[in-house]
Amino acid sequence: MHLSRVQVPDFRVLKAIDLTFEPDYMPRIFPLGSLNGGGKSTLLQLIFTLLHCTGDRSKHSFIQNLLSGYVPQAGAEPRTLAEFSLERDGQTYDLKFVVYPASAKPRLDKRLDKNSSDQTIDDSLNERHLYPVTNYRVRAFRGEEETIATDEAEQDTGSLLVSISGLGAGETEQFLGEISPYFFLAAPSTQVFLFSPPESRRKLLKDLLHSEYEEDLFQIEKDLDHFFPYRFLSVNLLITLFKLAQDQDFHLNQIVGSPVETLAPNHVQQLLTELNTILGKGILVKPNADLSEAIFELQENDRFIQLQPEDLSHGELKRLSIFMWLKYYRMNNAIVLMDEPEIAFHPDWQYQIVQDLLTWAPNNQYILATHSYEVCQALTPGHVKELEICPFLGA
Repeated sequence: MHLSRVQVPDFRVLKAIDLTFEPDYMPRIFPLGSLNGGGKSTLLQLIFTLLHCTGDRSKHSFIQNLLSGYVPQAGAEPRTLAEFSLERDGQTYDLKFVVYPASAKPRLDKRLDKNSSDQTIDDSLNERHLYPVTNYRVRAFRGEEETIATDEAEQDTGSLLVSISGLGAGETEQFLGEISPYFFLAAPSTQVFLFSPPESRRKLLKDLLHSEYEEDLFQIEKDLDHFFPYRFLSVNLLITLFKLAQDQDFHLNQIVGSPVETLAPNHVQQLLTELNTILGKGILVKPNADLSEAIFELQENDRFIQLQPEDLSHGELKRLSIFMWLKYYRMNNAIVLMDEPEIAFHPDWQYQIVQDLLTWAPNNQYILATHSYEVCQALTPGHVKELEICPFLGA
């Protein structure tokens, strides 16, 4: 799967965005650059929230948060939020996300009602096969014929609908559900995430004794899988990877009926080998015998010196955490959005990011929001995309 084009007419700082990510470019890694405030993070969050959360009804609240304040005024024309071209199984699908004001509800009800014979529906609402996603509220779906429910207390809310070229409403819902698992987002935890609740974002402006926003972020990370705020080494992730590798080896052993050591590959040994090339300098990473904790050792000749967390640098822990995130989700043919992955890396490691991604998970498409010349120099100029900064004019 490949995201080949992204168009955003007007969303927050993003104005008249039209980016092409060529599917025939190899590797499929595209740095995305701009000045600070140019909208890189906003664009990645918009792509992720629309294409990952739309297909999962339990995550529609994140769409509501993202679009807080983005509602056309009563009587106004609907607003095109974003358009995407997606290559999948040799076909190109054009997805269009449109937001309608609350005043359009009666006409939308008729437009979405198969039994309606009303021919007076406004042409502006006449997209083929509209699929109702959310009216900025999490709500139950009752099938293709469902109309959008907006009660009196929600008259200022908008309605988000999706159309996909060549697909009917039921097929659109199925398609969105099928592509949802293939979108991932990694970003620094210091970022303000638009898919977090507005009241959570406002906590950043308060004088707090502890970071309530950080607590909220932990919950968001738990509820919104495929989102990774560059947590430092997660022991649970490491232990899970080893358990999965052990299970794979055990399964092979049961099938073949021969010792695991005679099989290729030995998944546990392969994982150990990969881990022990991440940090270099003779640093080895492994779990303890009962898989309850991670052990870091420095090999010096025939001696092994156990290391403590403070013996590892910020950059080393981050590089290891990115590796484990990619491996844990077994990303393959996915679209991976990464916001400033180079933070904390020496320029050599910034340049190395491209080769790391190709080694760790080579079959994905990567879009990297970055300020790093080294990341850009690791690819051709054609790979590098740029956003031009626009004055912030609100939602």
